[in-house]
Amino acid sequence: MNSGELLLFFILGLLYLVSCGFALVRTVTLLRNQMTWKLTRLFYTWILLQTLLRTVTFAVAMFELKETSVDYLILNVPDSLFISAYLILFWQLITVCMISHVSSTRTLLKNINTKRLALIARIIIIANVLWLILETALYGLVTCGLLNPNIKEFEMAGMNMLLPLCVLFTCCYLQFRYSGVPFRSRPLRDLMKINTKIVLIWSLLRIINGVMGLVAVFSLDTNMVDGMVDMSSNEHIFAAIVFIIVLLLSEVLCFFFVLDSAFFSKFQFTADMSPFNPNTSVPALTLNVSQHPLLDIPASPFINSANLQELDPIASRKHGLGQILRAKLNGEVVAVRRIDFPRMNNYVFEEVLDEVERLITPSSPNVLPLLGGCLEQPSIRLVMPYISNGSLFTLLHERKTSLAKPEKVKIMIEICAGLQEMYIQKRQHGHLSSHNVLMAPEGAKVTDVGLHKLKKFAGVVISYSNKGAWTSPEQLQQRGKTVAKIRESDDVYSFGVIMWEVWTGEQPFGGVGVEKLRELVAVQNLRPSIPADIDEDLSSLIRSCWNEDHSHRPTFAHLHESLNNLQLS
Repeated sequence: MNSGELLLFFILGLLYLVSCGFALVRTVTLLRNQMTWKLTRLFYTWILLQTLLRTVTFAVAMFELKETSVDYLILNVPDSLFISAYLILFWQLITVCMISHVSSTRTLLKNINTKRLALIARIIIIANVLWLILETALYGLVTCGLLNPNIKEFEMAGMNMLLPLCVLFTCCYLQFRYSGVPFRSRPLRDLMKINTKIVLIWSLLRIINGVMGLVAVFSLDTNMVDGMVDMSSNEHIFAAIVFIIVLLLSEVLCFFFVLDSAFFSKFQFTADMSPFNPNTSVPALTLNVSQHPLLDIPASPFINSANLQELDPIASRKHGLGQILRAKLNGEVVAVRRIDFPRMNNYVFEEVLDEVERLITPSSPNVLPLLGGCLEQPSIRLVMPYISNGSLFTLLHERKTSLAKPEKVKIMIEICAGLQEMYIQKRQHGHLSSHNVLMAPEGAKVTDVGLHKLKKFAGVVISYSNKGAWTSPEQLQQRGKTVAKIRESDDVYSFGVIMWEVWTGEQPFGGVGVEKLRELVAVQNLRPSIPADIDEDLSSLIRSCWNEDHSHRPTFAHLHESLNNLQLS
């Protein structure tokens, strides 16, 4: 072995020795932490074993062994072990995915399907054992001269392509299966994201490994191991280069990602901050004593329940977001939305804390702000100004109020102004309807803004649904009971239905359920019938809001300008 080859083996051996050192530190840390998953300990123990074996491989190779079969074994066995580590990582991803999402059953943290997890564990363990048995048998045949090493390399290359494709397919299925389902906690959400990222990286690098392995098998007369052992010819040198690139991409880079603290730290749980601990503490609540612009009531983001006296119910709808009640806060009449959960999820609770502080500042005079929240798990009470006139839906369909044309246009402009300002501030509504437009003395006000994560959680736990006759066809097509990934075109469509509703005084698709609406609106592209006597400009505006192609619907800025012109005409 010349000095160049010796230096190459030394550098590779040193690289793996460093990786082995990091793997040893990580493994010992996990073994000392009793809160760590056994599955994670197994994974890092396997990484330690593989890096140690690869380090020994290059240390031995530096002595220039003459036994080709021995050279073949010491350079290829670690690659087979990598497949086992990859399977364990995949097993961990499935486990994280299953336990990190909220279930639709009543008890949130005690409903993990242990039978299914056990079945998956058995499948992965059996697959791993069968893989190791198969590899042992094939290596034995190669060592005895009964199997061409190129056939074994072809088998490994095929496995390095087929297995990642199966894993990627499963990842797509899991993404589809749990689309729209909220996470149990913030740590579990982060854990799921980082696991998915690592599995995708490993899968991509394994596929590259497989492709380069096939190139070596079909393009070279020698195999990559022979190239590493004997670099006497250009072809052997090329085979060695391919082998080194494969090692750096599909092993060293993979080790780097899982040994990095960004991944490893997600598994460092403490007794009080474990993602599975239902009693994880919630940050202390601070008070803001600024005055609210609408009422002479301190706009504390978090309200003491002792200062809030519930009176009588105002509204309660089937599959609605809790119950609306009239109440008194420090002697002033307010409205309260009370949402009772069987058990509150701390991750969602923290999001509510953040959003209450944001929503307390009104985005527009035509958007109803929050006065604050009384947040006592598992109930949430959101306090708002009390609007005695009720909603636009009540005005049009329960009281059957007849409106003159100027009043109708004024209501449309006020709603549109509120929505335009919301989108300027990068806020979305998503389930705009006449139910959540309140008729205050000073004008129409859009309400029920934000709190999307809370609504998604309520959709899973208490069967809340915010899809209905005003929902855009794109949202109706999505799975789940609540809207998600909201765009301006979704709210524009809903606003078009409200304009039709205000002008005609009729209820859109009265009594039709969501499944039927999906068929009528999203599949058959049906819309409410526009009367012949409606203003031509308004009719054109409504139709533009209902455009089948959401990208061709107008913006709220355009709608606001058009409605103002309509008012002046």
